[in-house]
Parts: sequence; structure tokens; C-alpha cells
Amino acid sequence: MTDQQPSVIIVGAGLAGLTAARELHRAGFTVRVLESSNEIGGRVRTTATSDGFLIDRGFQVMLSAYPALRRQVDLDKLGARPLASGARVWTGSRHVPLSNPLRRPHAILRDITSPVFGLADKLRLGNWAIDLARAPWTTAAEAANASVDVSSLDALRRRGFSEAFIDRFARPF
Repeated sequence: MTDQQPSVIIVGAGLAGLTAARELHRAGFTVRVLESSNEIGGRVRTTATSDGFLIDRGFQVMLSAYPALRRQVDLDKLGARPLASGARVWTGSRHVPLSNPLRRPHAILRDITSPVFGLADKLRLGNWAIDLARAPWTTAAEAANASVDVSSLDALRRRGFSEAFIDRFARPF
């Protein structure tokens, strides 16, 4: 950093702050990044323990179709791999897997009998998936223009999902 005043100050060294700093620096600005915690990365980061273990923190799913991500990250060098579509839900005593039945049909019986949320919510989720599969749009931008913009919480409630489903499964996402 030079002794001159920065022309841009970025508050927060998370993914968004670091990306903004990189782009502004590339554009010729002098940039200073301020971070309140003792580590960079914001909500998504990996911490190394003293005994060599790596702990991933945060929700770390990259959607490789995003043009902004492709501009910032060399996905081939990163070695990113697709994840199985599904979730593992902590019940307070154990992790319970839930799969996408279109990708893992052999897991349907296990998932239907799963204690994570009730059968009615599972049927609502299946119906919503069918509706989405039939939708005429193919991109998020088209979807955003195709309907009224509502919060995820409102959309879940409008479809009749229980508060237990919302709190235990949907809200963590």
C-alpha cells in the first residue's frame, strides 16, 4: 500500500468485499480493505487448526453457471466437483440424509419415511418440484421476470408448508 489516501475503502473482507477490491484494483483504483475479524473470508472460509485439520465454515455451494463467478474464478484450476443433489439435516441427535428423488430414485423410500418433516410437506415439495420442472423459463433472470417477486418465506407459506418444515429444513438455506 502506498502512503497516499486510498481512493476506495471496502468494508469487509468476505467474498464480495475481496471481489470488489480485486475488480477496483484492476480498474486502476487504490483500494484499502477493512475487516473487523481476525480472518478474511466472511461467512465462507476455511480455518486450519494447529493439528492440521481444515474446517470449512459457511454455506459453500458455488453455482458455476453464474457469469460473475466465471469471471472471477478459474473453475478448472479450482477443481470444483458437482455435489449430489440433496441435504443432510441435523435432528439434534443425528444427521438425516434427504435426496433429490429425480437423481436418486433408490432413496425414495428412505426419504419418504424420514423423520425430518412430515409427509404433507414432502408432497408439497414434490408438487413444487413438478411445477418448476414444467416452468417455461430456463434461467433465473427469466424466472424473476415471470412472476411476482416474493420472499422465500412468503413463497413457502403460500404453498402451505408447515412452520416445522420452514424452521428445520428451509430456513438454514
